[in-house]
Amino acid sequence: MPKGFRLKIHRYIEVEPIIRRLAKPEKKRTFAKNIRMSSLKEIKGRIGSVKSTQKITSAMKMVASAKLRKTQSNLECFLPYEQQLAKILQRFVESNVGELNSPLTEVRRPRRVAIVALSSNSSLCGAFNSNVIKPFTETFAKYYAEGCEIDIYPVGKK
Repeated sequence: MPKGFRLKIHRYIEVEPIIRRLAKPEKKRTFAKNIRMSSLKEIKGRIGSVKSTQKITSAMKMVASAKLRKTQSNLECFLPYEQQLAKILQRFVESNVGELNSPLTEVRRPRRVAIVALSSNSSLCGAFNSNVIKPFTETFAKYYAEGCEIDIYPVGKK
């Protein structure tokens, strides 16, 4: 770019809706005159309902954390196998001093792709499902643009 050159970027903004919104007079807040106060019995019932919901939620959290701990311990059992496999593969690659000529080491464009999308079985997991769907759609769009044959394997109810 030439010295002193400035790039100006203009955004088109519709001004009329903003002006209309600013020109409207503020509405006065009115309160309903016929508000009925809840009875003590209804309030106690609501409090009891909230407490029982909290108990159920805490029990569900405890079950989920126990399942997570069990899964983590199962995964930790596979760590020695993974480490040994990495050592074996490292030794294999290092032992071959010359070039490794194998069809498995060739860099080529994929013709067929399988995508496994893991989601949850329940809807009590916050943004987990949306965090799974976003990379899935990006990966799908990437391979679709390349013209690959795509197989999708969804796992989970949601």
